[in-house]
Amino acid sequence: IGVSANGFNAYFIFKVLMVAMVAFIFVQAISFFCRSLAELREGEDSDGKYLDLDNPKQPVVPAAVDVK
Repeated sequence: IGVSANGFNAYFIFKVLMVAMVAFIFVQAISFFCRSLAELREGEDSDGKYLDLDNPKQPVVPAAVDVK
């Protein structure tokens, strides 16, 4: 807990928000890593598994097509 010399009265709240932002960044990094690890463990079976077929803008590519 500190007081800013420049007269910024919300310094403690600012520090709390900065720590919260960093915590959320770490949570997002951990969740991204866990999902990537799960897809790596699943292997080729995960190809197109979570494809959103309700989205008309997303191209539907069959998993058997070899794109070169």
